[in-house]
Amino acid sequence: MALRVGLLIATPDSYGRRVLDGVVEYVRAHPLWQVEFDAWRDPQHVPDLSGLAGAIVRVSSDRMASRLERVRLPMVNVSTSRQVMPKLPAVVPDNHEAGRLTATDLIERGFHHLAFIGHRQRQYAEDRAAGFRDEARRHGIEPAEHWLRRSMEIGWPSERVMERLREWLVSLPKPMGVLASNDLDARLMLHACRRAGIDVPDQAAIVGVDNDEHLCELSNPPLSSVDLGLGRVGYRAAALLDEMMKGNTPPRRPVILPPGDLVLRRSSDAYAVSDRRVVEALRLIHERSTVGVSIGDLARQLRLSRRSLEMRFQKAVGRTPRDEVRRVRLMVARRLLGKQMSIAQVAAESGFGHQARFGQIFKQETGLTPSEYRRRLSGDNGAAEPSLS
Repeated sequence: MALRVGLLIATPDSYGRRVLDGVVEYVRAHPLWQVEFDAWRDPQHVPDLSGLAGAIVRVSSDRMASRLERVRLPMVNVSTSRQVMPKLPAVVPDNHEAGRLTATDLIERGFHHLAFIGHRQRQYAEDRAAGFRDEARRHGIEPAEHWLRRSMEIGWPSERVMERLREWLVSLPKPMGVLASNDLDARLMLHACRRAGIDVPDQAAIVGVDNDEHLCELSNPPLSSVDLGLGRVGYRAAALLDEMMKGNTPPRRPVILPPGDLVLRRSSDAYAVSDRRVVEALRLIHERSTVGVSIGDLARQLRLSRRSLEMRFQKAVGRTPRDEVRRVRLMVARRLLGKQMSIAQVAAESGFGHQARFGQIFKQETGLTPSEYRRRLSGDNGAAEPSLS
């Protein structure tokens, strides 16, 4: 028997489109779903849902939320624009973790001055800022913050907004690492830096969120961005809705999926390190870590003794070259675990070689086995979900 399923997922941005990609993947494997979908855009409008067996919704306004919460229909929310709605089960990306991992990357690149820009009226921005702030404070850094008005999310920024942003950027210590709440805000930062004569990425390393490839690649320089793994969000939301339409009780708390990796592009591909030999060592490690890199060969290429390289590296970035090789390999491994690859393939492709050794190191560094981490990526962790912030 066919199930009529409604999709109220606005798709004017990459967030909606990527969530929809995950739903499409689920529908392909479940031909009994008869999907009703419109490229819905109006956050105030709720179409007639009668006759549907269930719906996946992207709630972006209080008015829409109040209307949907009165509808007696299995529904799953995939939006993080608002606070959690107890009456609507949700599957969402971990925005707090997106902020935290960005701060981690910038700090590991040697940036001791950090800043955040976003729209306070959006819950996802608050959560990303909180994760960024928490990780920065753990390292003794208090990030500067600049909050934009909601009206600036659409259209070109006004001269007054750009001038205020330019003045704020000029006042901050350099070099600095910057997280924007999304890719649109990150592009705004790029424009403001250009106006202020601030070099990107050497004076300001800028990272966005959403990894909208069109926005990122059309930016100048190309924009680094956190990939939220939204295809997994859409797929998991569809799976949860399927269970609800069968009469199963949904989880009481949102299903929160970890984000993907920070996709590095030119806008943050820099190191706030004054020792140029160490900077070159960092670049070589990032280029070669998965194909094999010898610390001795690295030292010879840089015309340093191994001892000298290790001492200078430790002084400049607070860890050894070997630690950096492991860190980069783990970053690659986490990304590959989100793909259809065996654990043995992930171990080989990320530069660890033997699966047993890879599993040991991965568990030591993350607290999870590779298989446990992969299950967590899909939201199937068998544990209580964390809070949104």
